[in-house]
Formats: sequence, C-alpha cells, structure tokens
Amino acid sequence: MKQFITFASSVFLSAYIFAQVGINTETPKTELDVNGNITVRKMKNAENNNFTNYYGILSDEEGQFYRSSPEPISYSKYLGYEPMAAEHDFELPTTLKKGYITTITGVGIGACCGAPFTFTLTFKDSRLISGVIERTSVETGTGSYTTPGTVILSRNNVSDLTSKPIDNLDGKITCPASAYGHYMQINETTGKITVKFLDIPQFFPDAGTFSVTNVTKVKYK
Repeated sequence: MKQFITFASSVFLSAYIFAQVGINTETPKTELDVNGNITVRKMKNAENNNFTNYYGILSDEEGQFYRSSPEPISYSKYLGYEPMAAEHDFELPTTLKKGYITTITGVGIGACCGAPFTFTLTFKDSRLISGVIERTSVETGTGSYTTPGTVILSRNNVSDLTSKPIDNLDGKITCPASAYGHYMQINETTGKITVKFLDIPQFFPDAGTFSVTNVTKVKYK
C-alpha cells in the first residue's frame, strides 16, 4: 500500500512538473515560462503547408504570447473567370466589430485588362471612415492597357465603394468593360464584408484574385 501511494504521488508530481515548466525561473506562470531569449532553429514554411489563413502573434509586457485576433490577419481568394473558377463571391473571414477601428489592406487583380490594384480601408465599428485605392498600369508589348489611378475615399464619395467596382472607382480604365470587377458589400448590422467578382468573357491572367495582406484592430472604448 505504501508503495502504491509513493507511485501515485510520483505520477501526480510528474504531471504537475510537466504542466508548468520554467527555464531560468523557479516560479513559472504558464505551461512554458522562459526567462530569456528564445531560438528556434527549424520552422516550417507556412506556404508549403497549403494554409489559406494566417494569424499574427503578439506578446505583452511580461513576454506572454497571444494570438493577435481569433480572425486571420491575411488571406487570399481566387474568384476568377468561368469556367476556371466556380466561385465569384467571397465573404471575408474578418468581421467589423463595434468598439474597434479596423484597417484592412490588400491587393487584387481586376477584370478589365487584368489591372492590379491595392487598397487600404479603415472602419470605425462597421462604418467606413476612409480609404485609398490605387491602380497600376498593365504594360504589354504594344503599350499600356490601363491608366494608373488613385481614389481617396472621404465622406463625400464613400458610397462609391459599394456601388462601383473598386478596380475602377475613378472611371478612367480605357478598356470597354469598365463596369466589371470587384464589388464590395458591407453589412453594417453584422459587420460582415462580401466581395463579388463580376467577370467578362475575355480572359486576363490571374484576374479575380483578391488578397488581404493585413488586418489590424484597435479598441477605442
């Protein structure tokens, strides 16, 4: 009986020790508490594991790690042309939340001549308060298909974001299909954002790609 009690105590003690391990500290506060620098000699490359969503890691003043948000900070979707892609609608995995200022940055490739564009959109709660969308030109052997353009969203033209393709908000794309591209819808009740890609029969390489490169949230109350 005494041997059994000793064995049980040993198992319990081992479990407790492995539950909280301290390096350079005798009072670990978490399962692994390292009082010093950390070196990781081998790490997997995320792009080699077919991940579609990426999450940020933060640390507080005591060095404890946290996931920056339960939602991913970057993700990508290929909406593409029929029949190359069945999907033409994409609901972003980031939700606009009350009490937060959310900034979303990203890049896409438009329907008209496959012109690339970048965007930065800032929301207070679920209401867009500012944005910058910049389109670059597409060069070919015979010249440029599209003209560069920059749109700065303000109180006066913020409604353009949901009523016009973000690929061509300034209306200066020279290709005839200027009404086609990425349309963004924002549900101010649920905070959800949807991107709809309107295609055209002519194919331009990679057109329809929509990638969010970073999402930041700041709590203001």
